[in-house]
Amino acid sequence: AKRQLAQAAVWSAIALRVSSRLKIMAHAGRQIRLVAPGGAGGSSGGSSSGATTVEEAWAGAIQAREGALDGGRVPFSVGMNAKGMDDEKALLWSKWFEKYCKKLAISRQLILREVNFSGNGLTSIGVRHILGALKKVQVNVSILKLYQNRIESCKDVVEFLHWNEGKLRELHLSHNRLDVNAARDVILGVATAVDSTGAPCYPRLGTVPLWLRLEGNGFNAGN
Repeated sequence: AKRQLAQAAVWSAIALRVSSRLKIMAHAGRQIRLVAPGGAGGSSGGSSSGATTVEEAWAGAIQAREGALDGGRVPFSVGMNAKGMDDEKALLWSKWFEKYCKKLAISRQLILREVNFSGNGLTSIGVRHILGALKKVQVNVSILKLYQNRIESCKDVVEFLHWNEGKLRELHLSHNRLDVNAARDVILGVATAVDSTGAPCYPRLGTVPLWLRLEGNGFNAGN
């Protein structure tokens, strides 16, 4: 038991030292975790320390894979599901994410394989902050998960869907507070989305539809 405790203490010390300095590693095909560039800077105590801890947690929710996947781009996912995010925190996260991407200084186009903000307390206001940040840093998204929140409007989701020009493959909006008008808006948004040439985005490749989930909302809460 003493030996196990000693080993645990050693690994804990190593993890703390490495986590503050870890940067992007360019090993092709190897999954890595990104930590905010610049690290914590060794500050201690006070509100600054608390903010650093939150930002480190946000950075820890981002994963990337380097390599020749997806035409040489750098896909990475954001796993902010069940993190207690409300609209105010969504605004803070959005501002942080914009700075985070700028510090990465990646010349290639970023594509987020998955953005997962499910299981939080977001309304349409928080969704606007998040999607606005994604557009501002010019990244595309393949899978967008916003289920189990408090979203009541799809206006910003539809605008984001059009902005992605068919790159979005899955859109999860189940178990929110959408009424029949909001559901209609997102369905029409999918039907009217076009790419840069004016061609319909869906079905992709002429046969592949967008995976859209809308169950468990106000208009079909029993499903």
